[in-house]
Amino acid sequence: MQISVVIPLLNEEESLTELHNWIKKVMETHHFSYEVIFVDDGSTDNSWKVIQELAEKNNFVSAIRFFKNYGKSQALNVGFKQAKGDVVITMDADLQDSPDEIPALYSMITTEGYDLVSGWKKKRYDSKIAKNLPSKLFNWAARKTSGLQLHDFNCGLKAYRKELIKNIDVSGEMHRYIPVLAKNAGYKNITEKVVQHQARKYGQTKFGMNRFINGFLDLITISFISHFGKRPMHFFGALGVLMFLLGFIFSAYLGIDKLFINPHKRLITNRPEFFIALTTMVIGTQFFIAGFLGEIVTALKQENYNKPGTGVVPVIPNFASFSYGAFAIQKYIGQRWEVESGLRYDYKTLNADGYDSFGKRYGGEHTFNNLTYLIGGSYKLTDFWSVTSNLGIAWRSPHVSELYSNGLHHGTGTYDIGDNSLTSETGAKWITSFKYQKEKFYADVDLFVQLIKNYIFDAPTGETRTLFSGVYPIFQYQQADAFFRGGDLEIGYQFLPKWKYSLQTSVVYANELKTNKYFPFIPSERIAQEL
Repeated sequence: MQISVVIPLLNEEESLTELHNWIKKVMETHHFSYEVIFVDDGSTDNSWKVIQELAEKNNFVSAIRFFKNYGKSQALNVGFKQAKGDVVITMDADLQDSPDEIPALYSMITTEGYDLVSGWKKKRYDSKIAKNLPSKLFNWAARKTSGLQLHDFNCGLKAYRKELIKNIDVSGEMHRYIPVLAKNAGYKNITEKVVQHQARKYGQTKFGMNRFINGFLDLITISFISHFGKRPMHFFGALGVLMFLLGFIFSAYLGIDKLFINPHKRLITNRPEFFIALTTMVIGTQFFIAGFLGEIVTALKQENYNKPGTGVVPVIPNFASFSYGAFAIQKYIGQRWEVESGLRYDYKTLNADGYDSFGKRYGGEHTFNNLTYLIGGSYKLTDFWSVTSNLGIAWRSPHVSELYSNGLHHGTGTYDIGDNSLTSETGAKWITSFKYQKEKFYADVDLFVQLIKNYIFDAPTGETRTLFSGVYPIFQYQQADAFFRGGDLEIGYQFLPKWKYSLQTSVVYANELKTNKYFPFIPSERIAQEL
């Protein structure tokens, strides 16, 4: 596919059909293969209904709907993830951006080799006081801060190479600074093109003056992150050291003045300069600690997406998983007994897709299904004793992390490697419980045995992997037939109206049937007491 047109919108029902027909005419005239992606950002009018009608008539139209207004950045980010074209064009839905510009923008990306082409509305049909003048000031500040010589950062009409939009995240209100995000991601071939701007034909603008205030705040944020996001100590540490030294030098001067120059004047603690110097030292120390903590957070940051040229790959690939199931339960209740049985069918699909550190695509589609059942009952032996017993067949499909993990697991401090050939676990479990309940004393005893075929576990390999943040043991997901058994005990006694004693203990043992080796990460014997 040559072109994807991504159109975020909010309450633009009047202009959508006209914009759609205009885009269609341009595309068919130039014989482009294309798609149009409308992203409805929580419209409260009939915009979604119009989009659905357009999608039903034309298979090149797709639609995404937000049930509330999240903002233009989020709408663009979702549209970028959906886009399939080699060149991605963005434009507003209010007809102020002309689709006639698309062929020229496409040519600049594919023929002239640019990564991003930003539109420049050189002649605008907006209010000069309310929009044009603030926009000029905003763009001047953006040019000075980012180093990009663009005249209209906020123009909605832009063209991108597909690889670019797949490797940046647009969040907050950062849609104004996509060229800056692209530059920070390593894309240098960024230019602009004068485009036709048209007066708004329907409705009113959805943006007020507060967008310029928010825009400047976002500009400060993105400028700071681009310069110090990977090395926060260079900013906070330098500022902290400078403030601490100023405070220390001032404090030393006050001390020398009191000891040798004016020893009979008032105490240092009665001089406001002392507290200014002390506060400066404290703030400097806090800045330094903030930089140090920022370095720790940066070192421990784990990204789950690819960045070209860095070798950083996701711990698990992108995936979609769908589960379906149906069950039936039958229960019989008598005077002292109760019997229950159940039947369940589950069907699950999992589709994973990603790239490894060598740029090789990996993943695949997995399908799992199983039929399980349960039968059990309980019987009240006496007024104080009861017994319950259940026998069931259960299953569990492998998780995407067990199939495709390849990275550091911060929760366990291990480097995990998956196995995409894993199959579903199936097992049979028998559990029996005895319960005694009297006025002040109670006791519960649960005993179980379980056989699991193809039990999935994370096993140590005996090797280590050295990363920036340390050395970690390598674990790999494997399968083996397993035998589990154990029990739980809980007793309690209410020996005074406001005093109660309770004891809980549990034991679990699990080993491979074939080798009799015990599995890792099985809880040890536990005992707890409470008064």
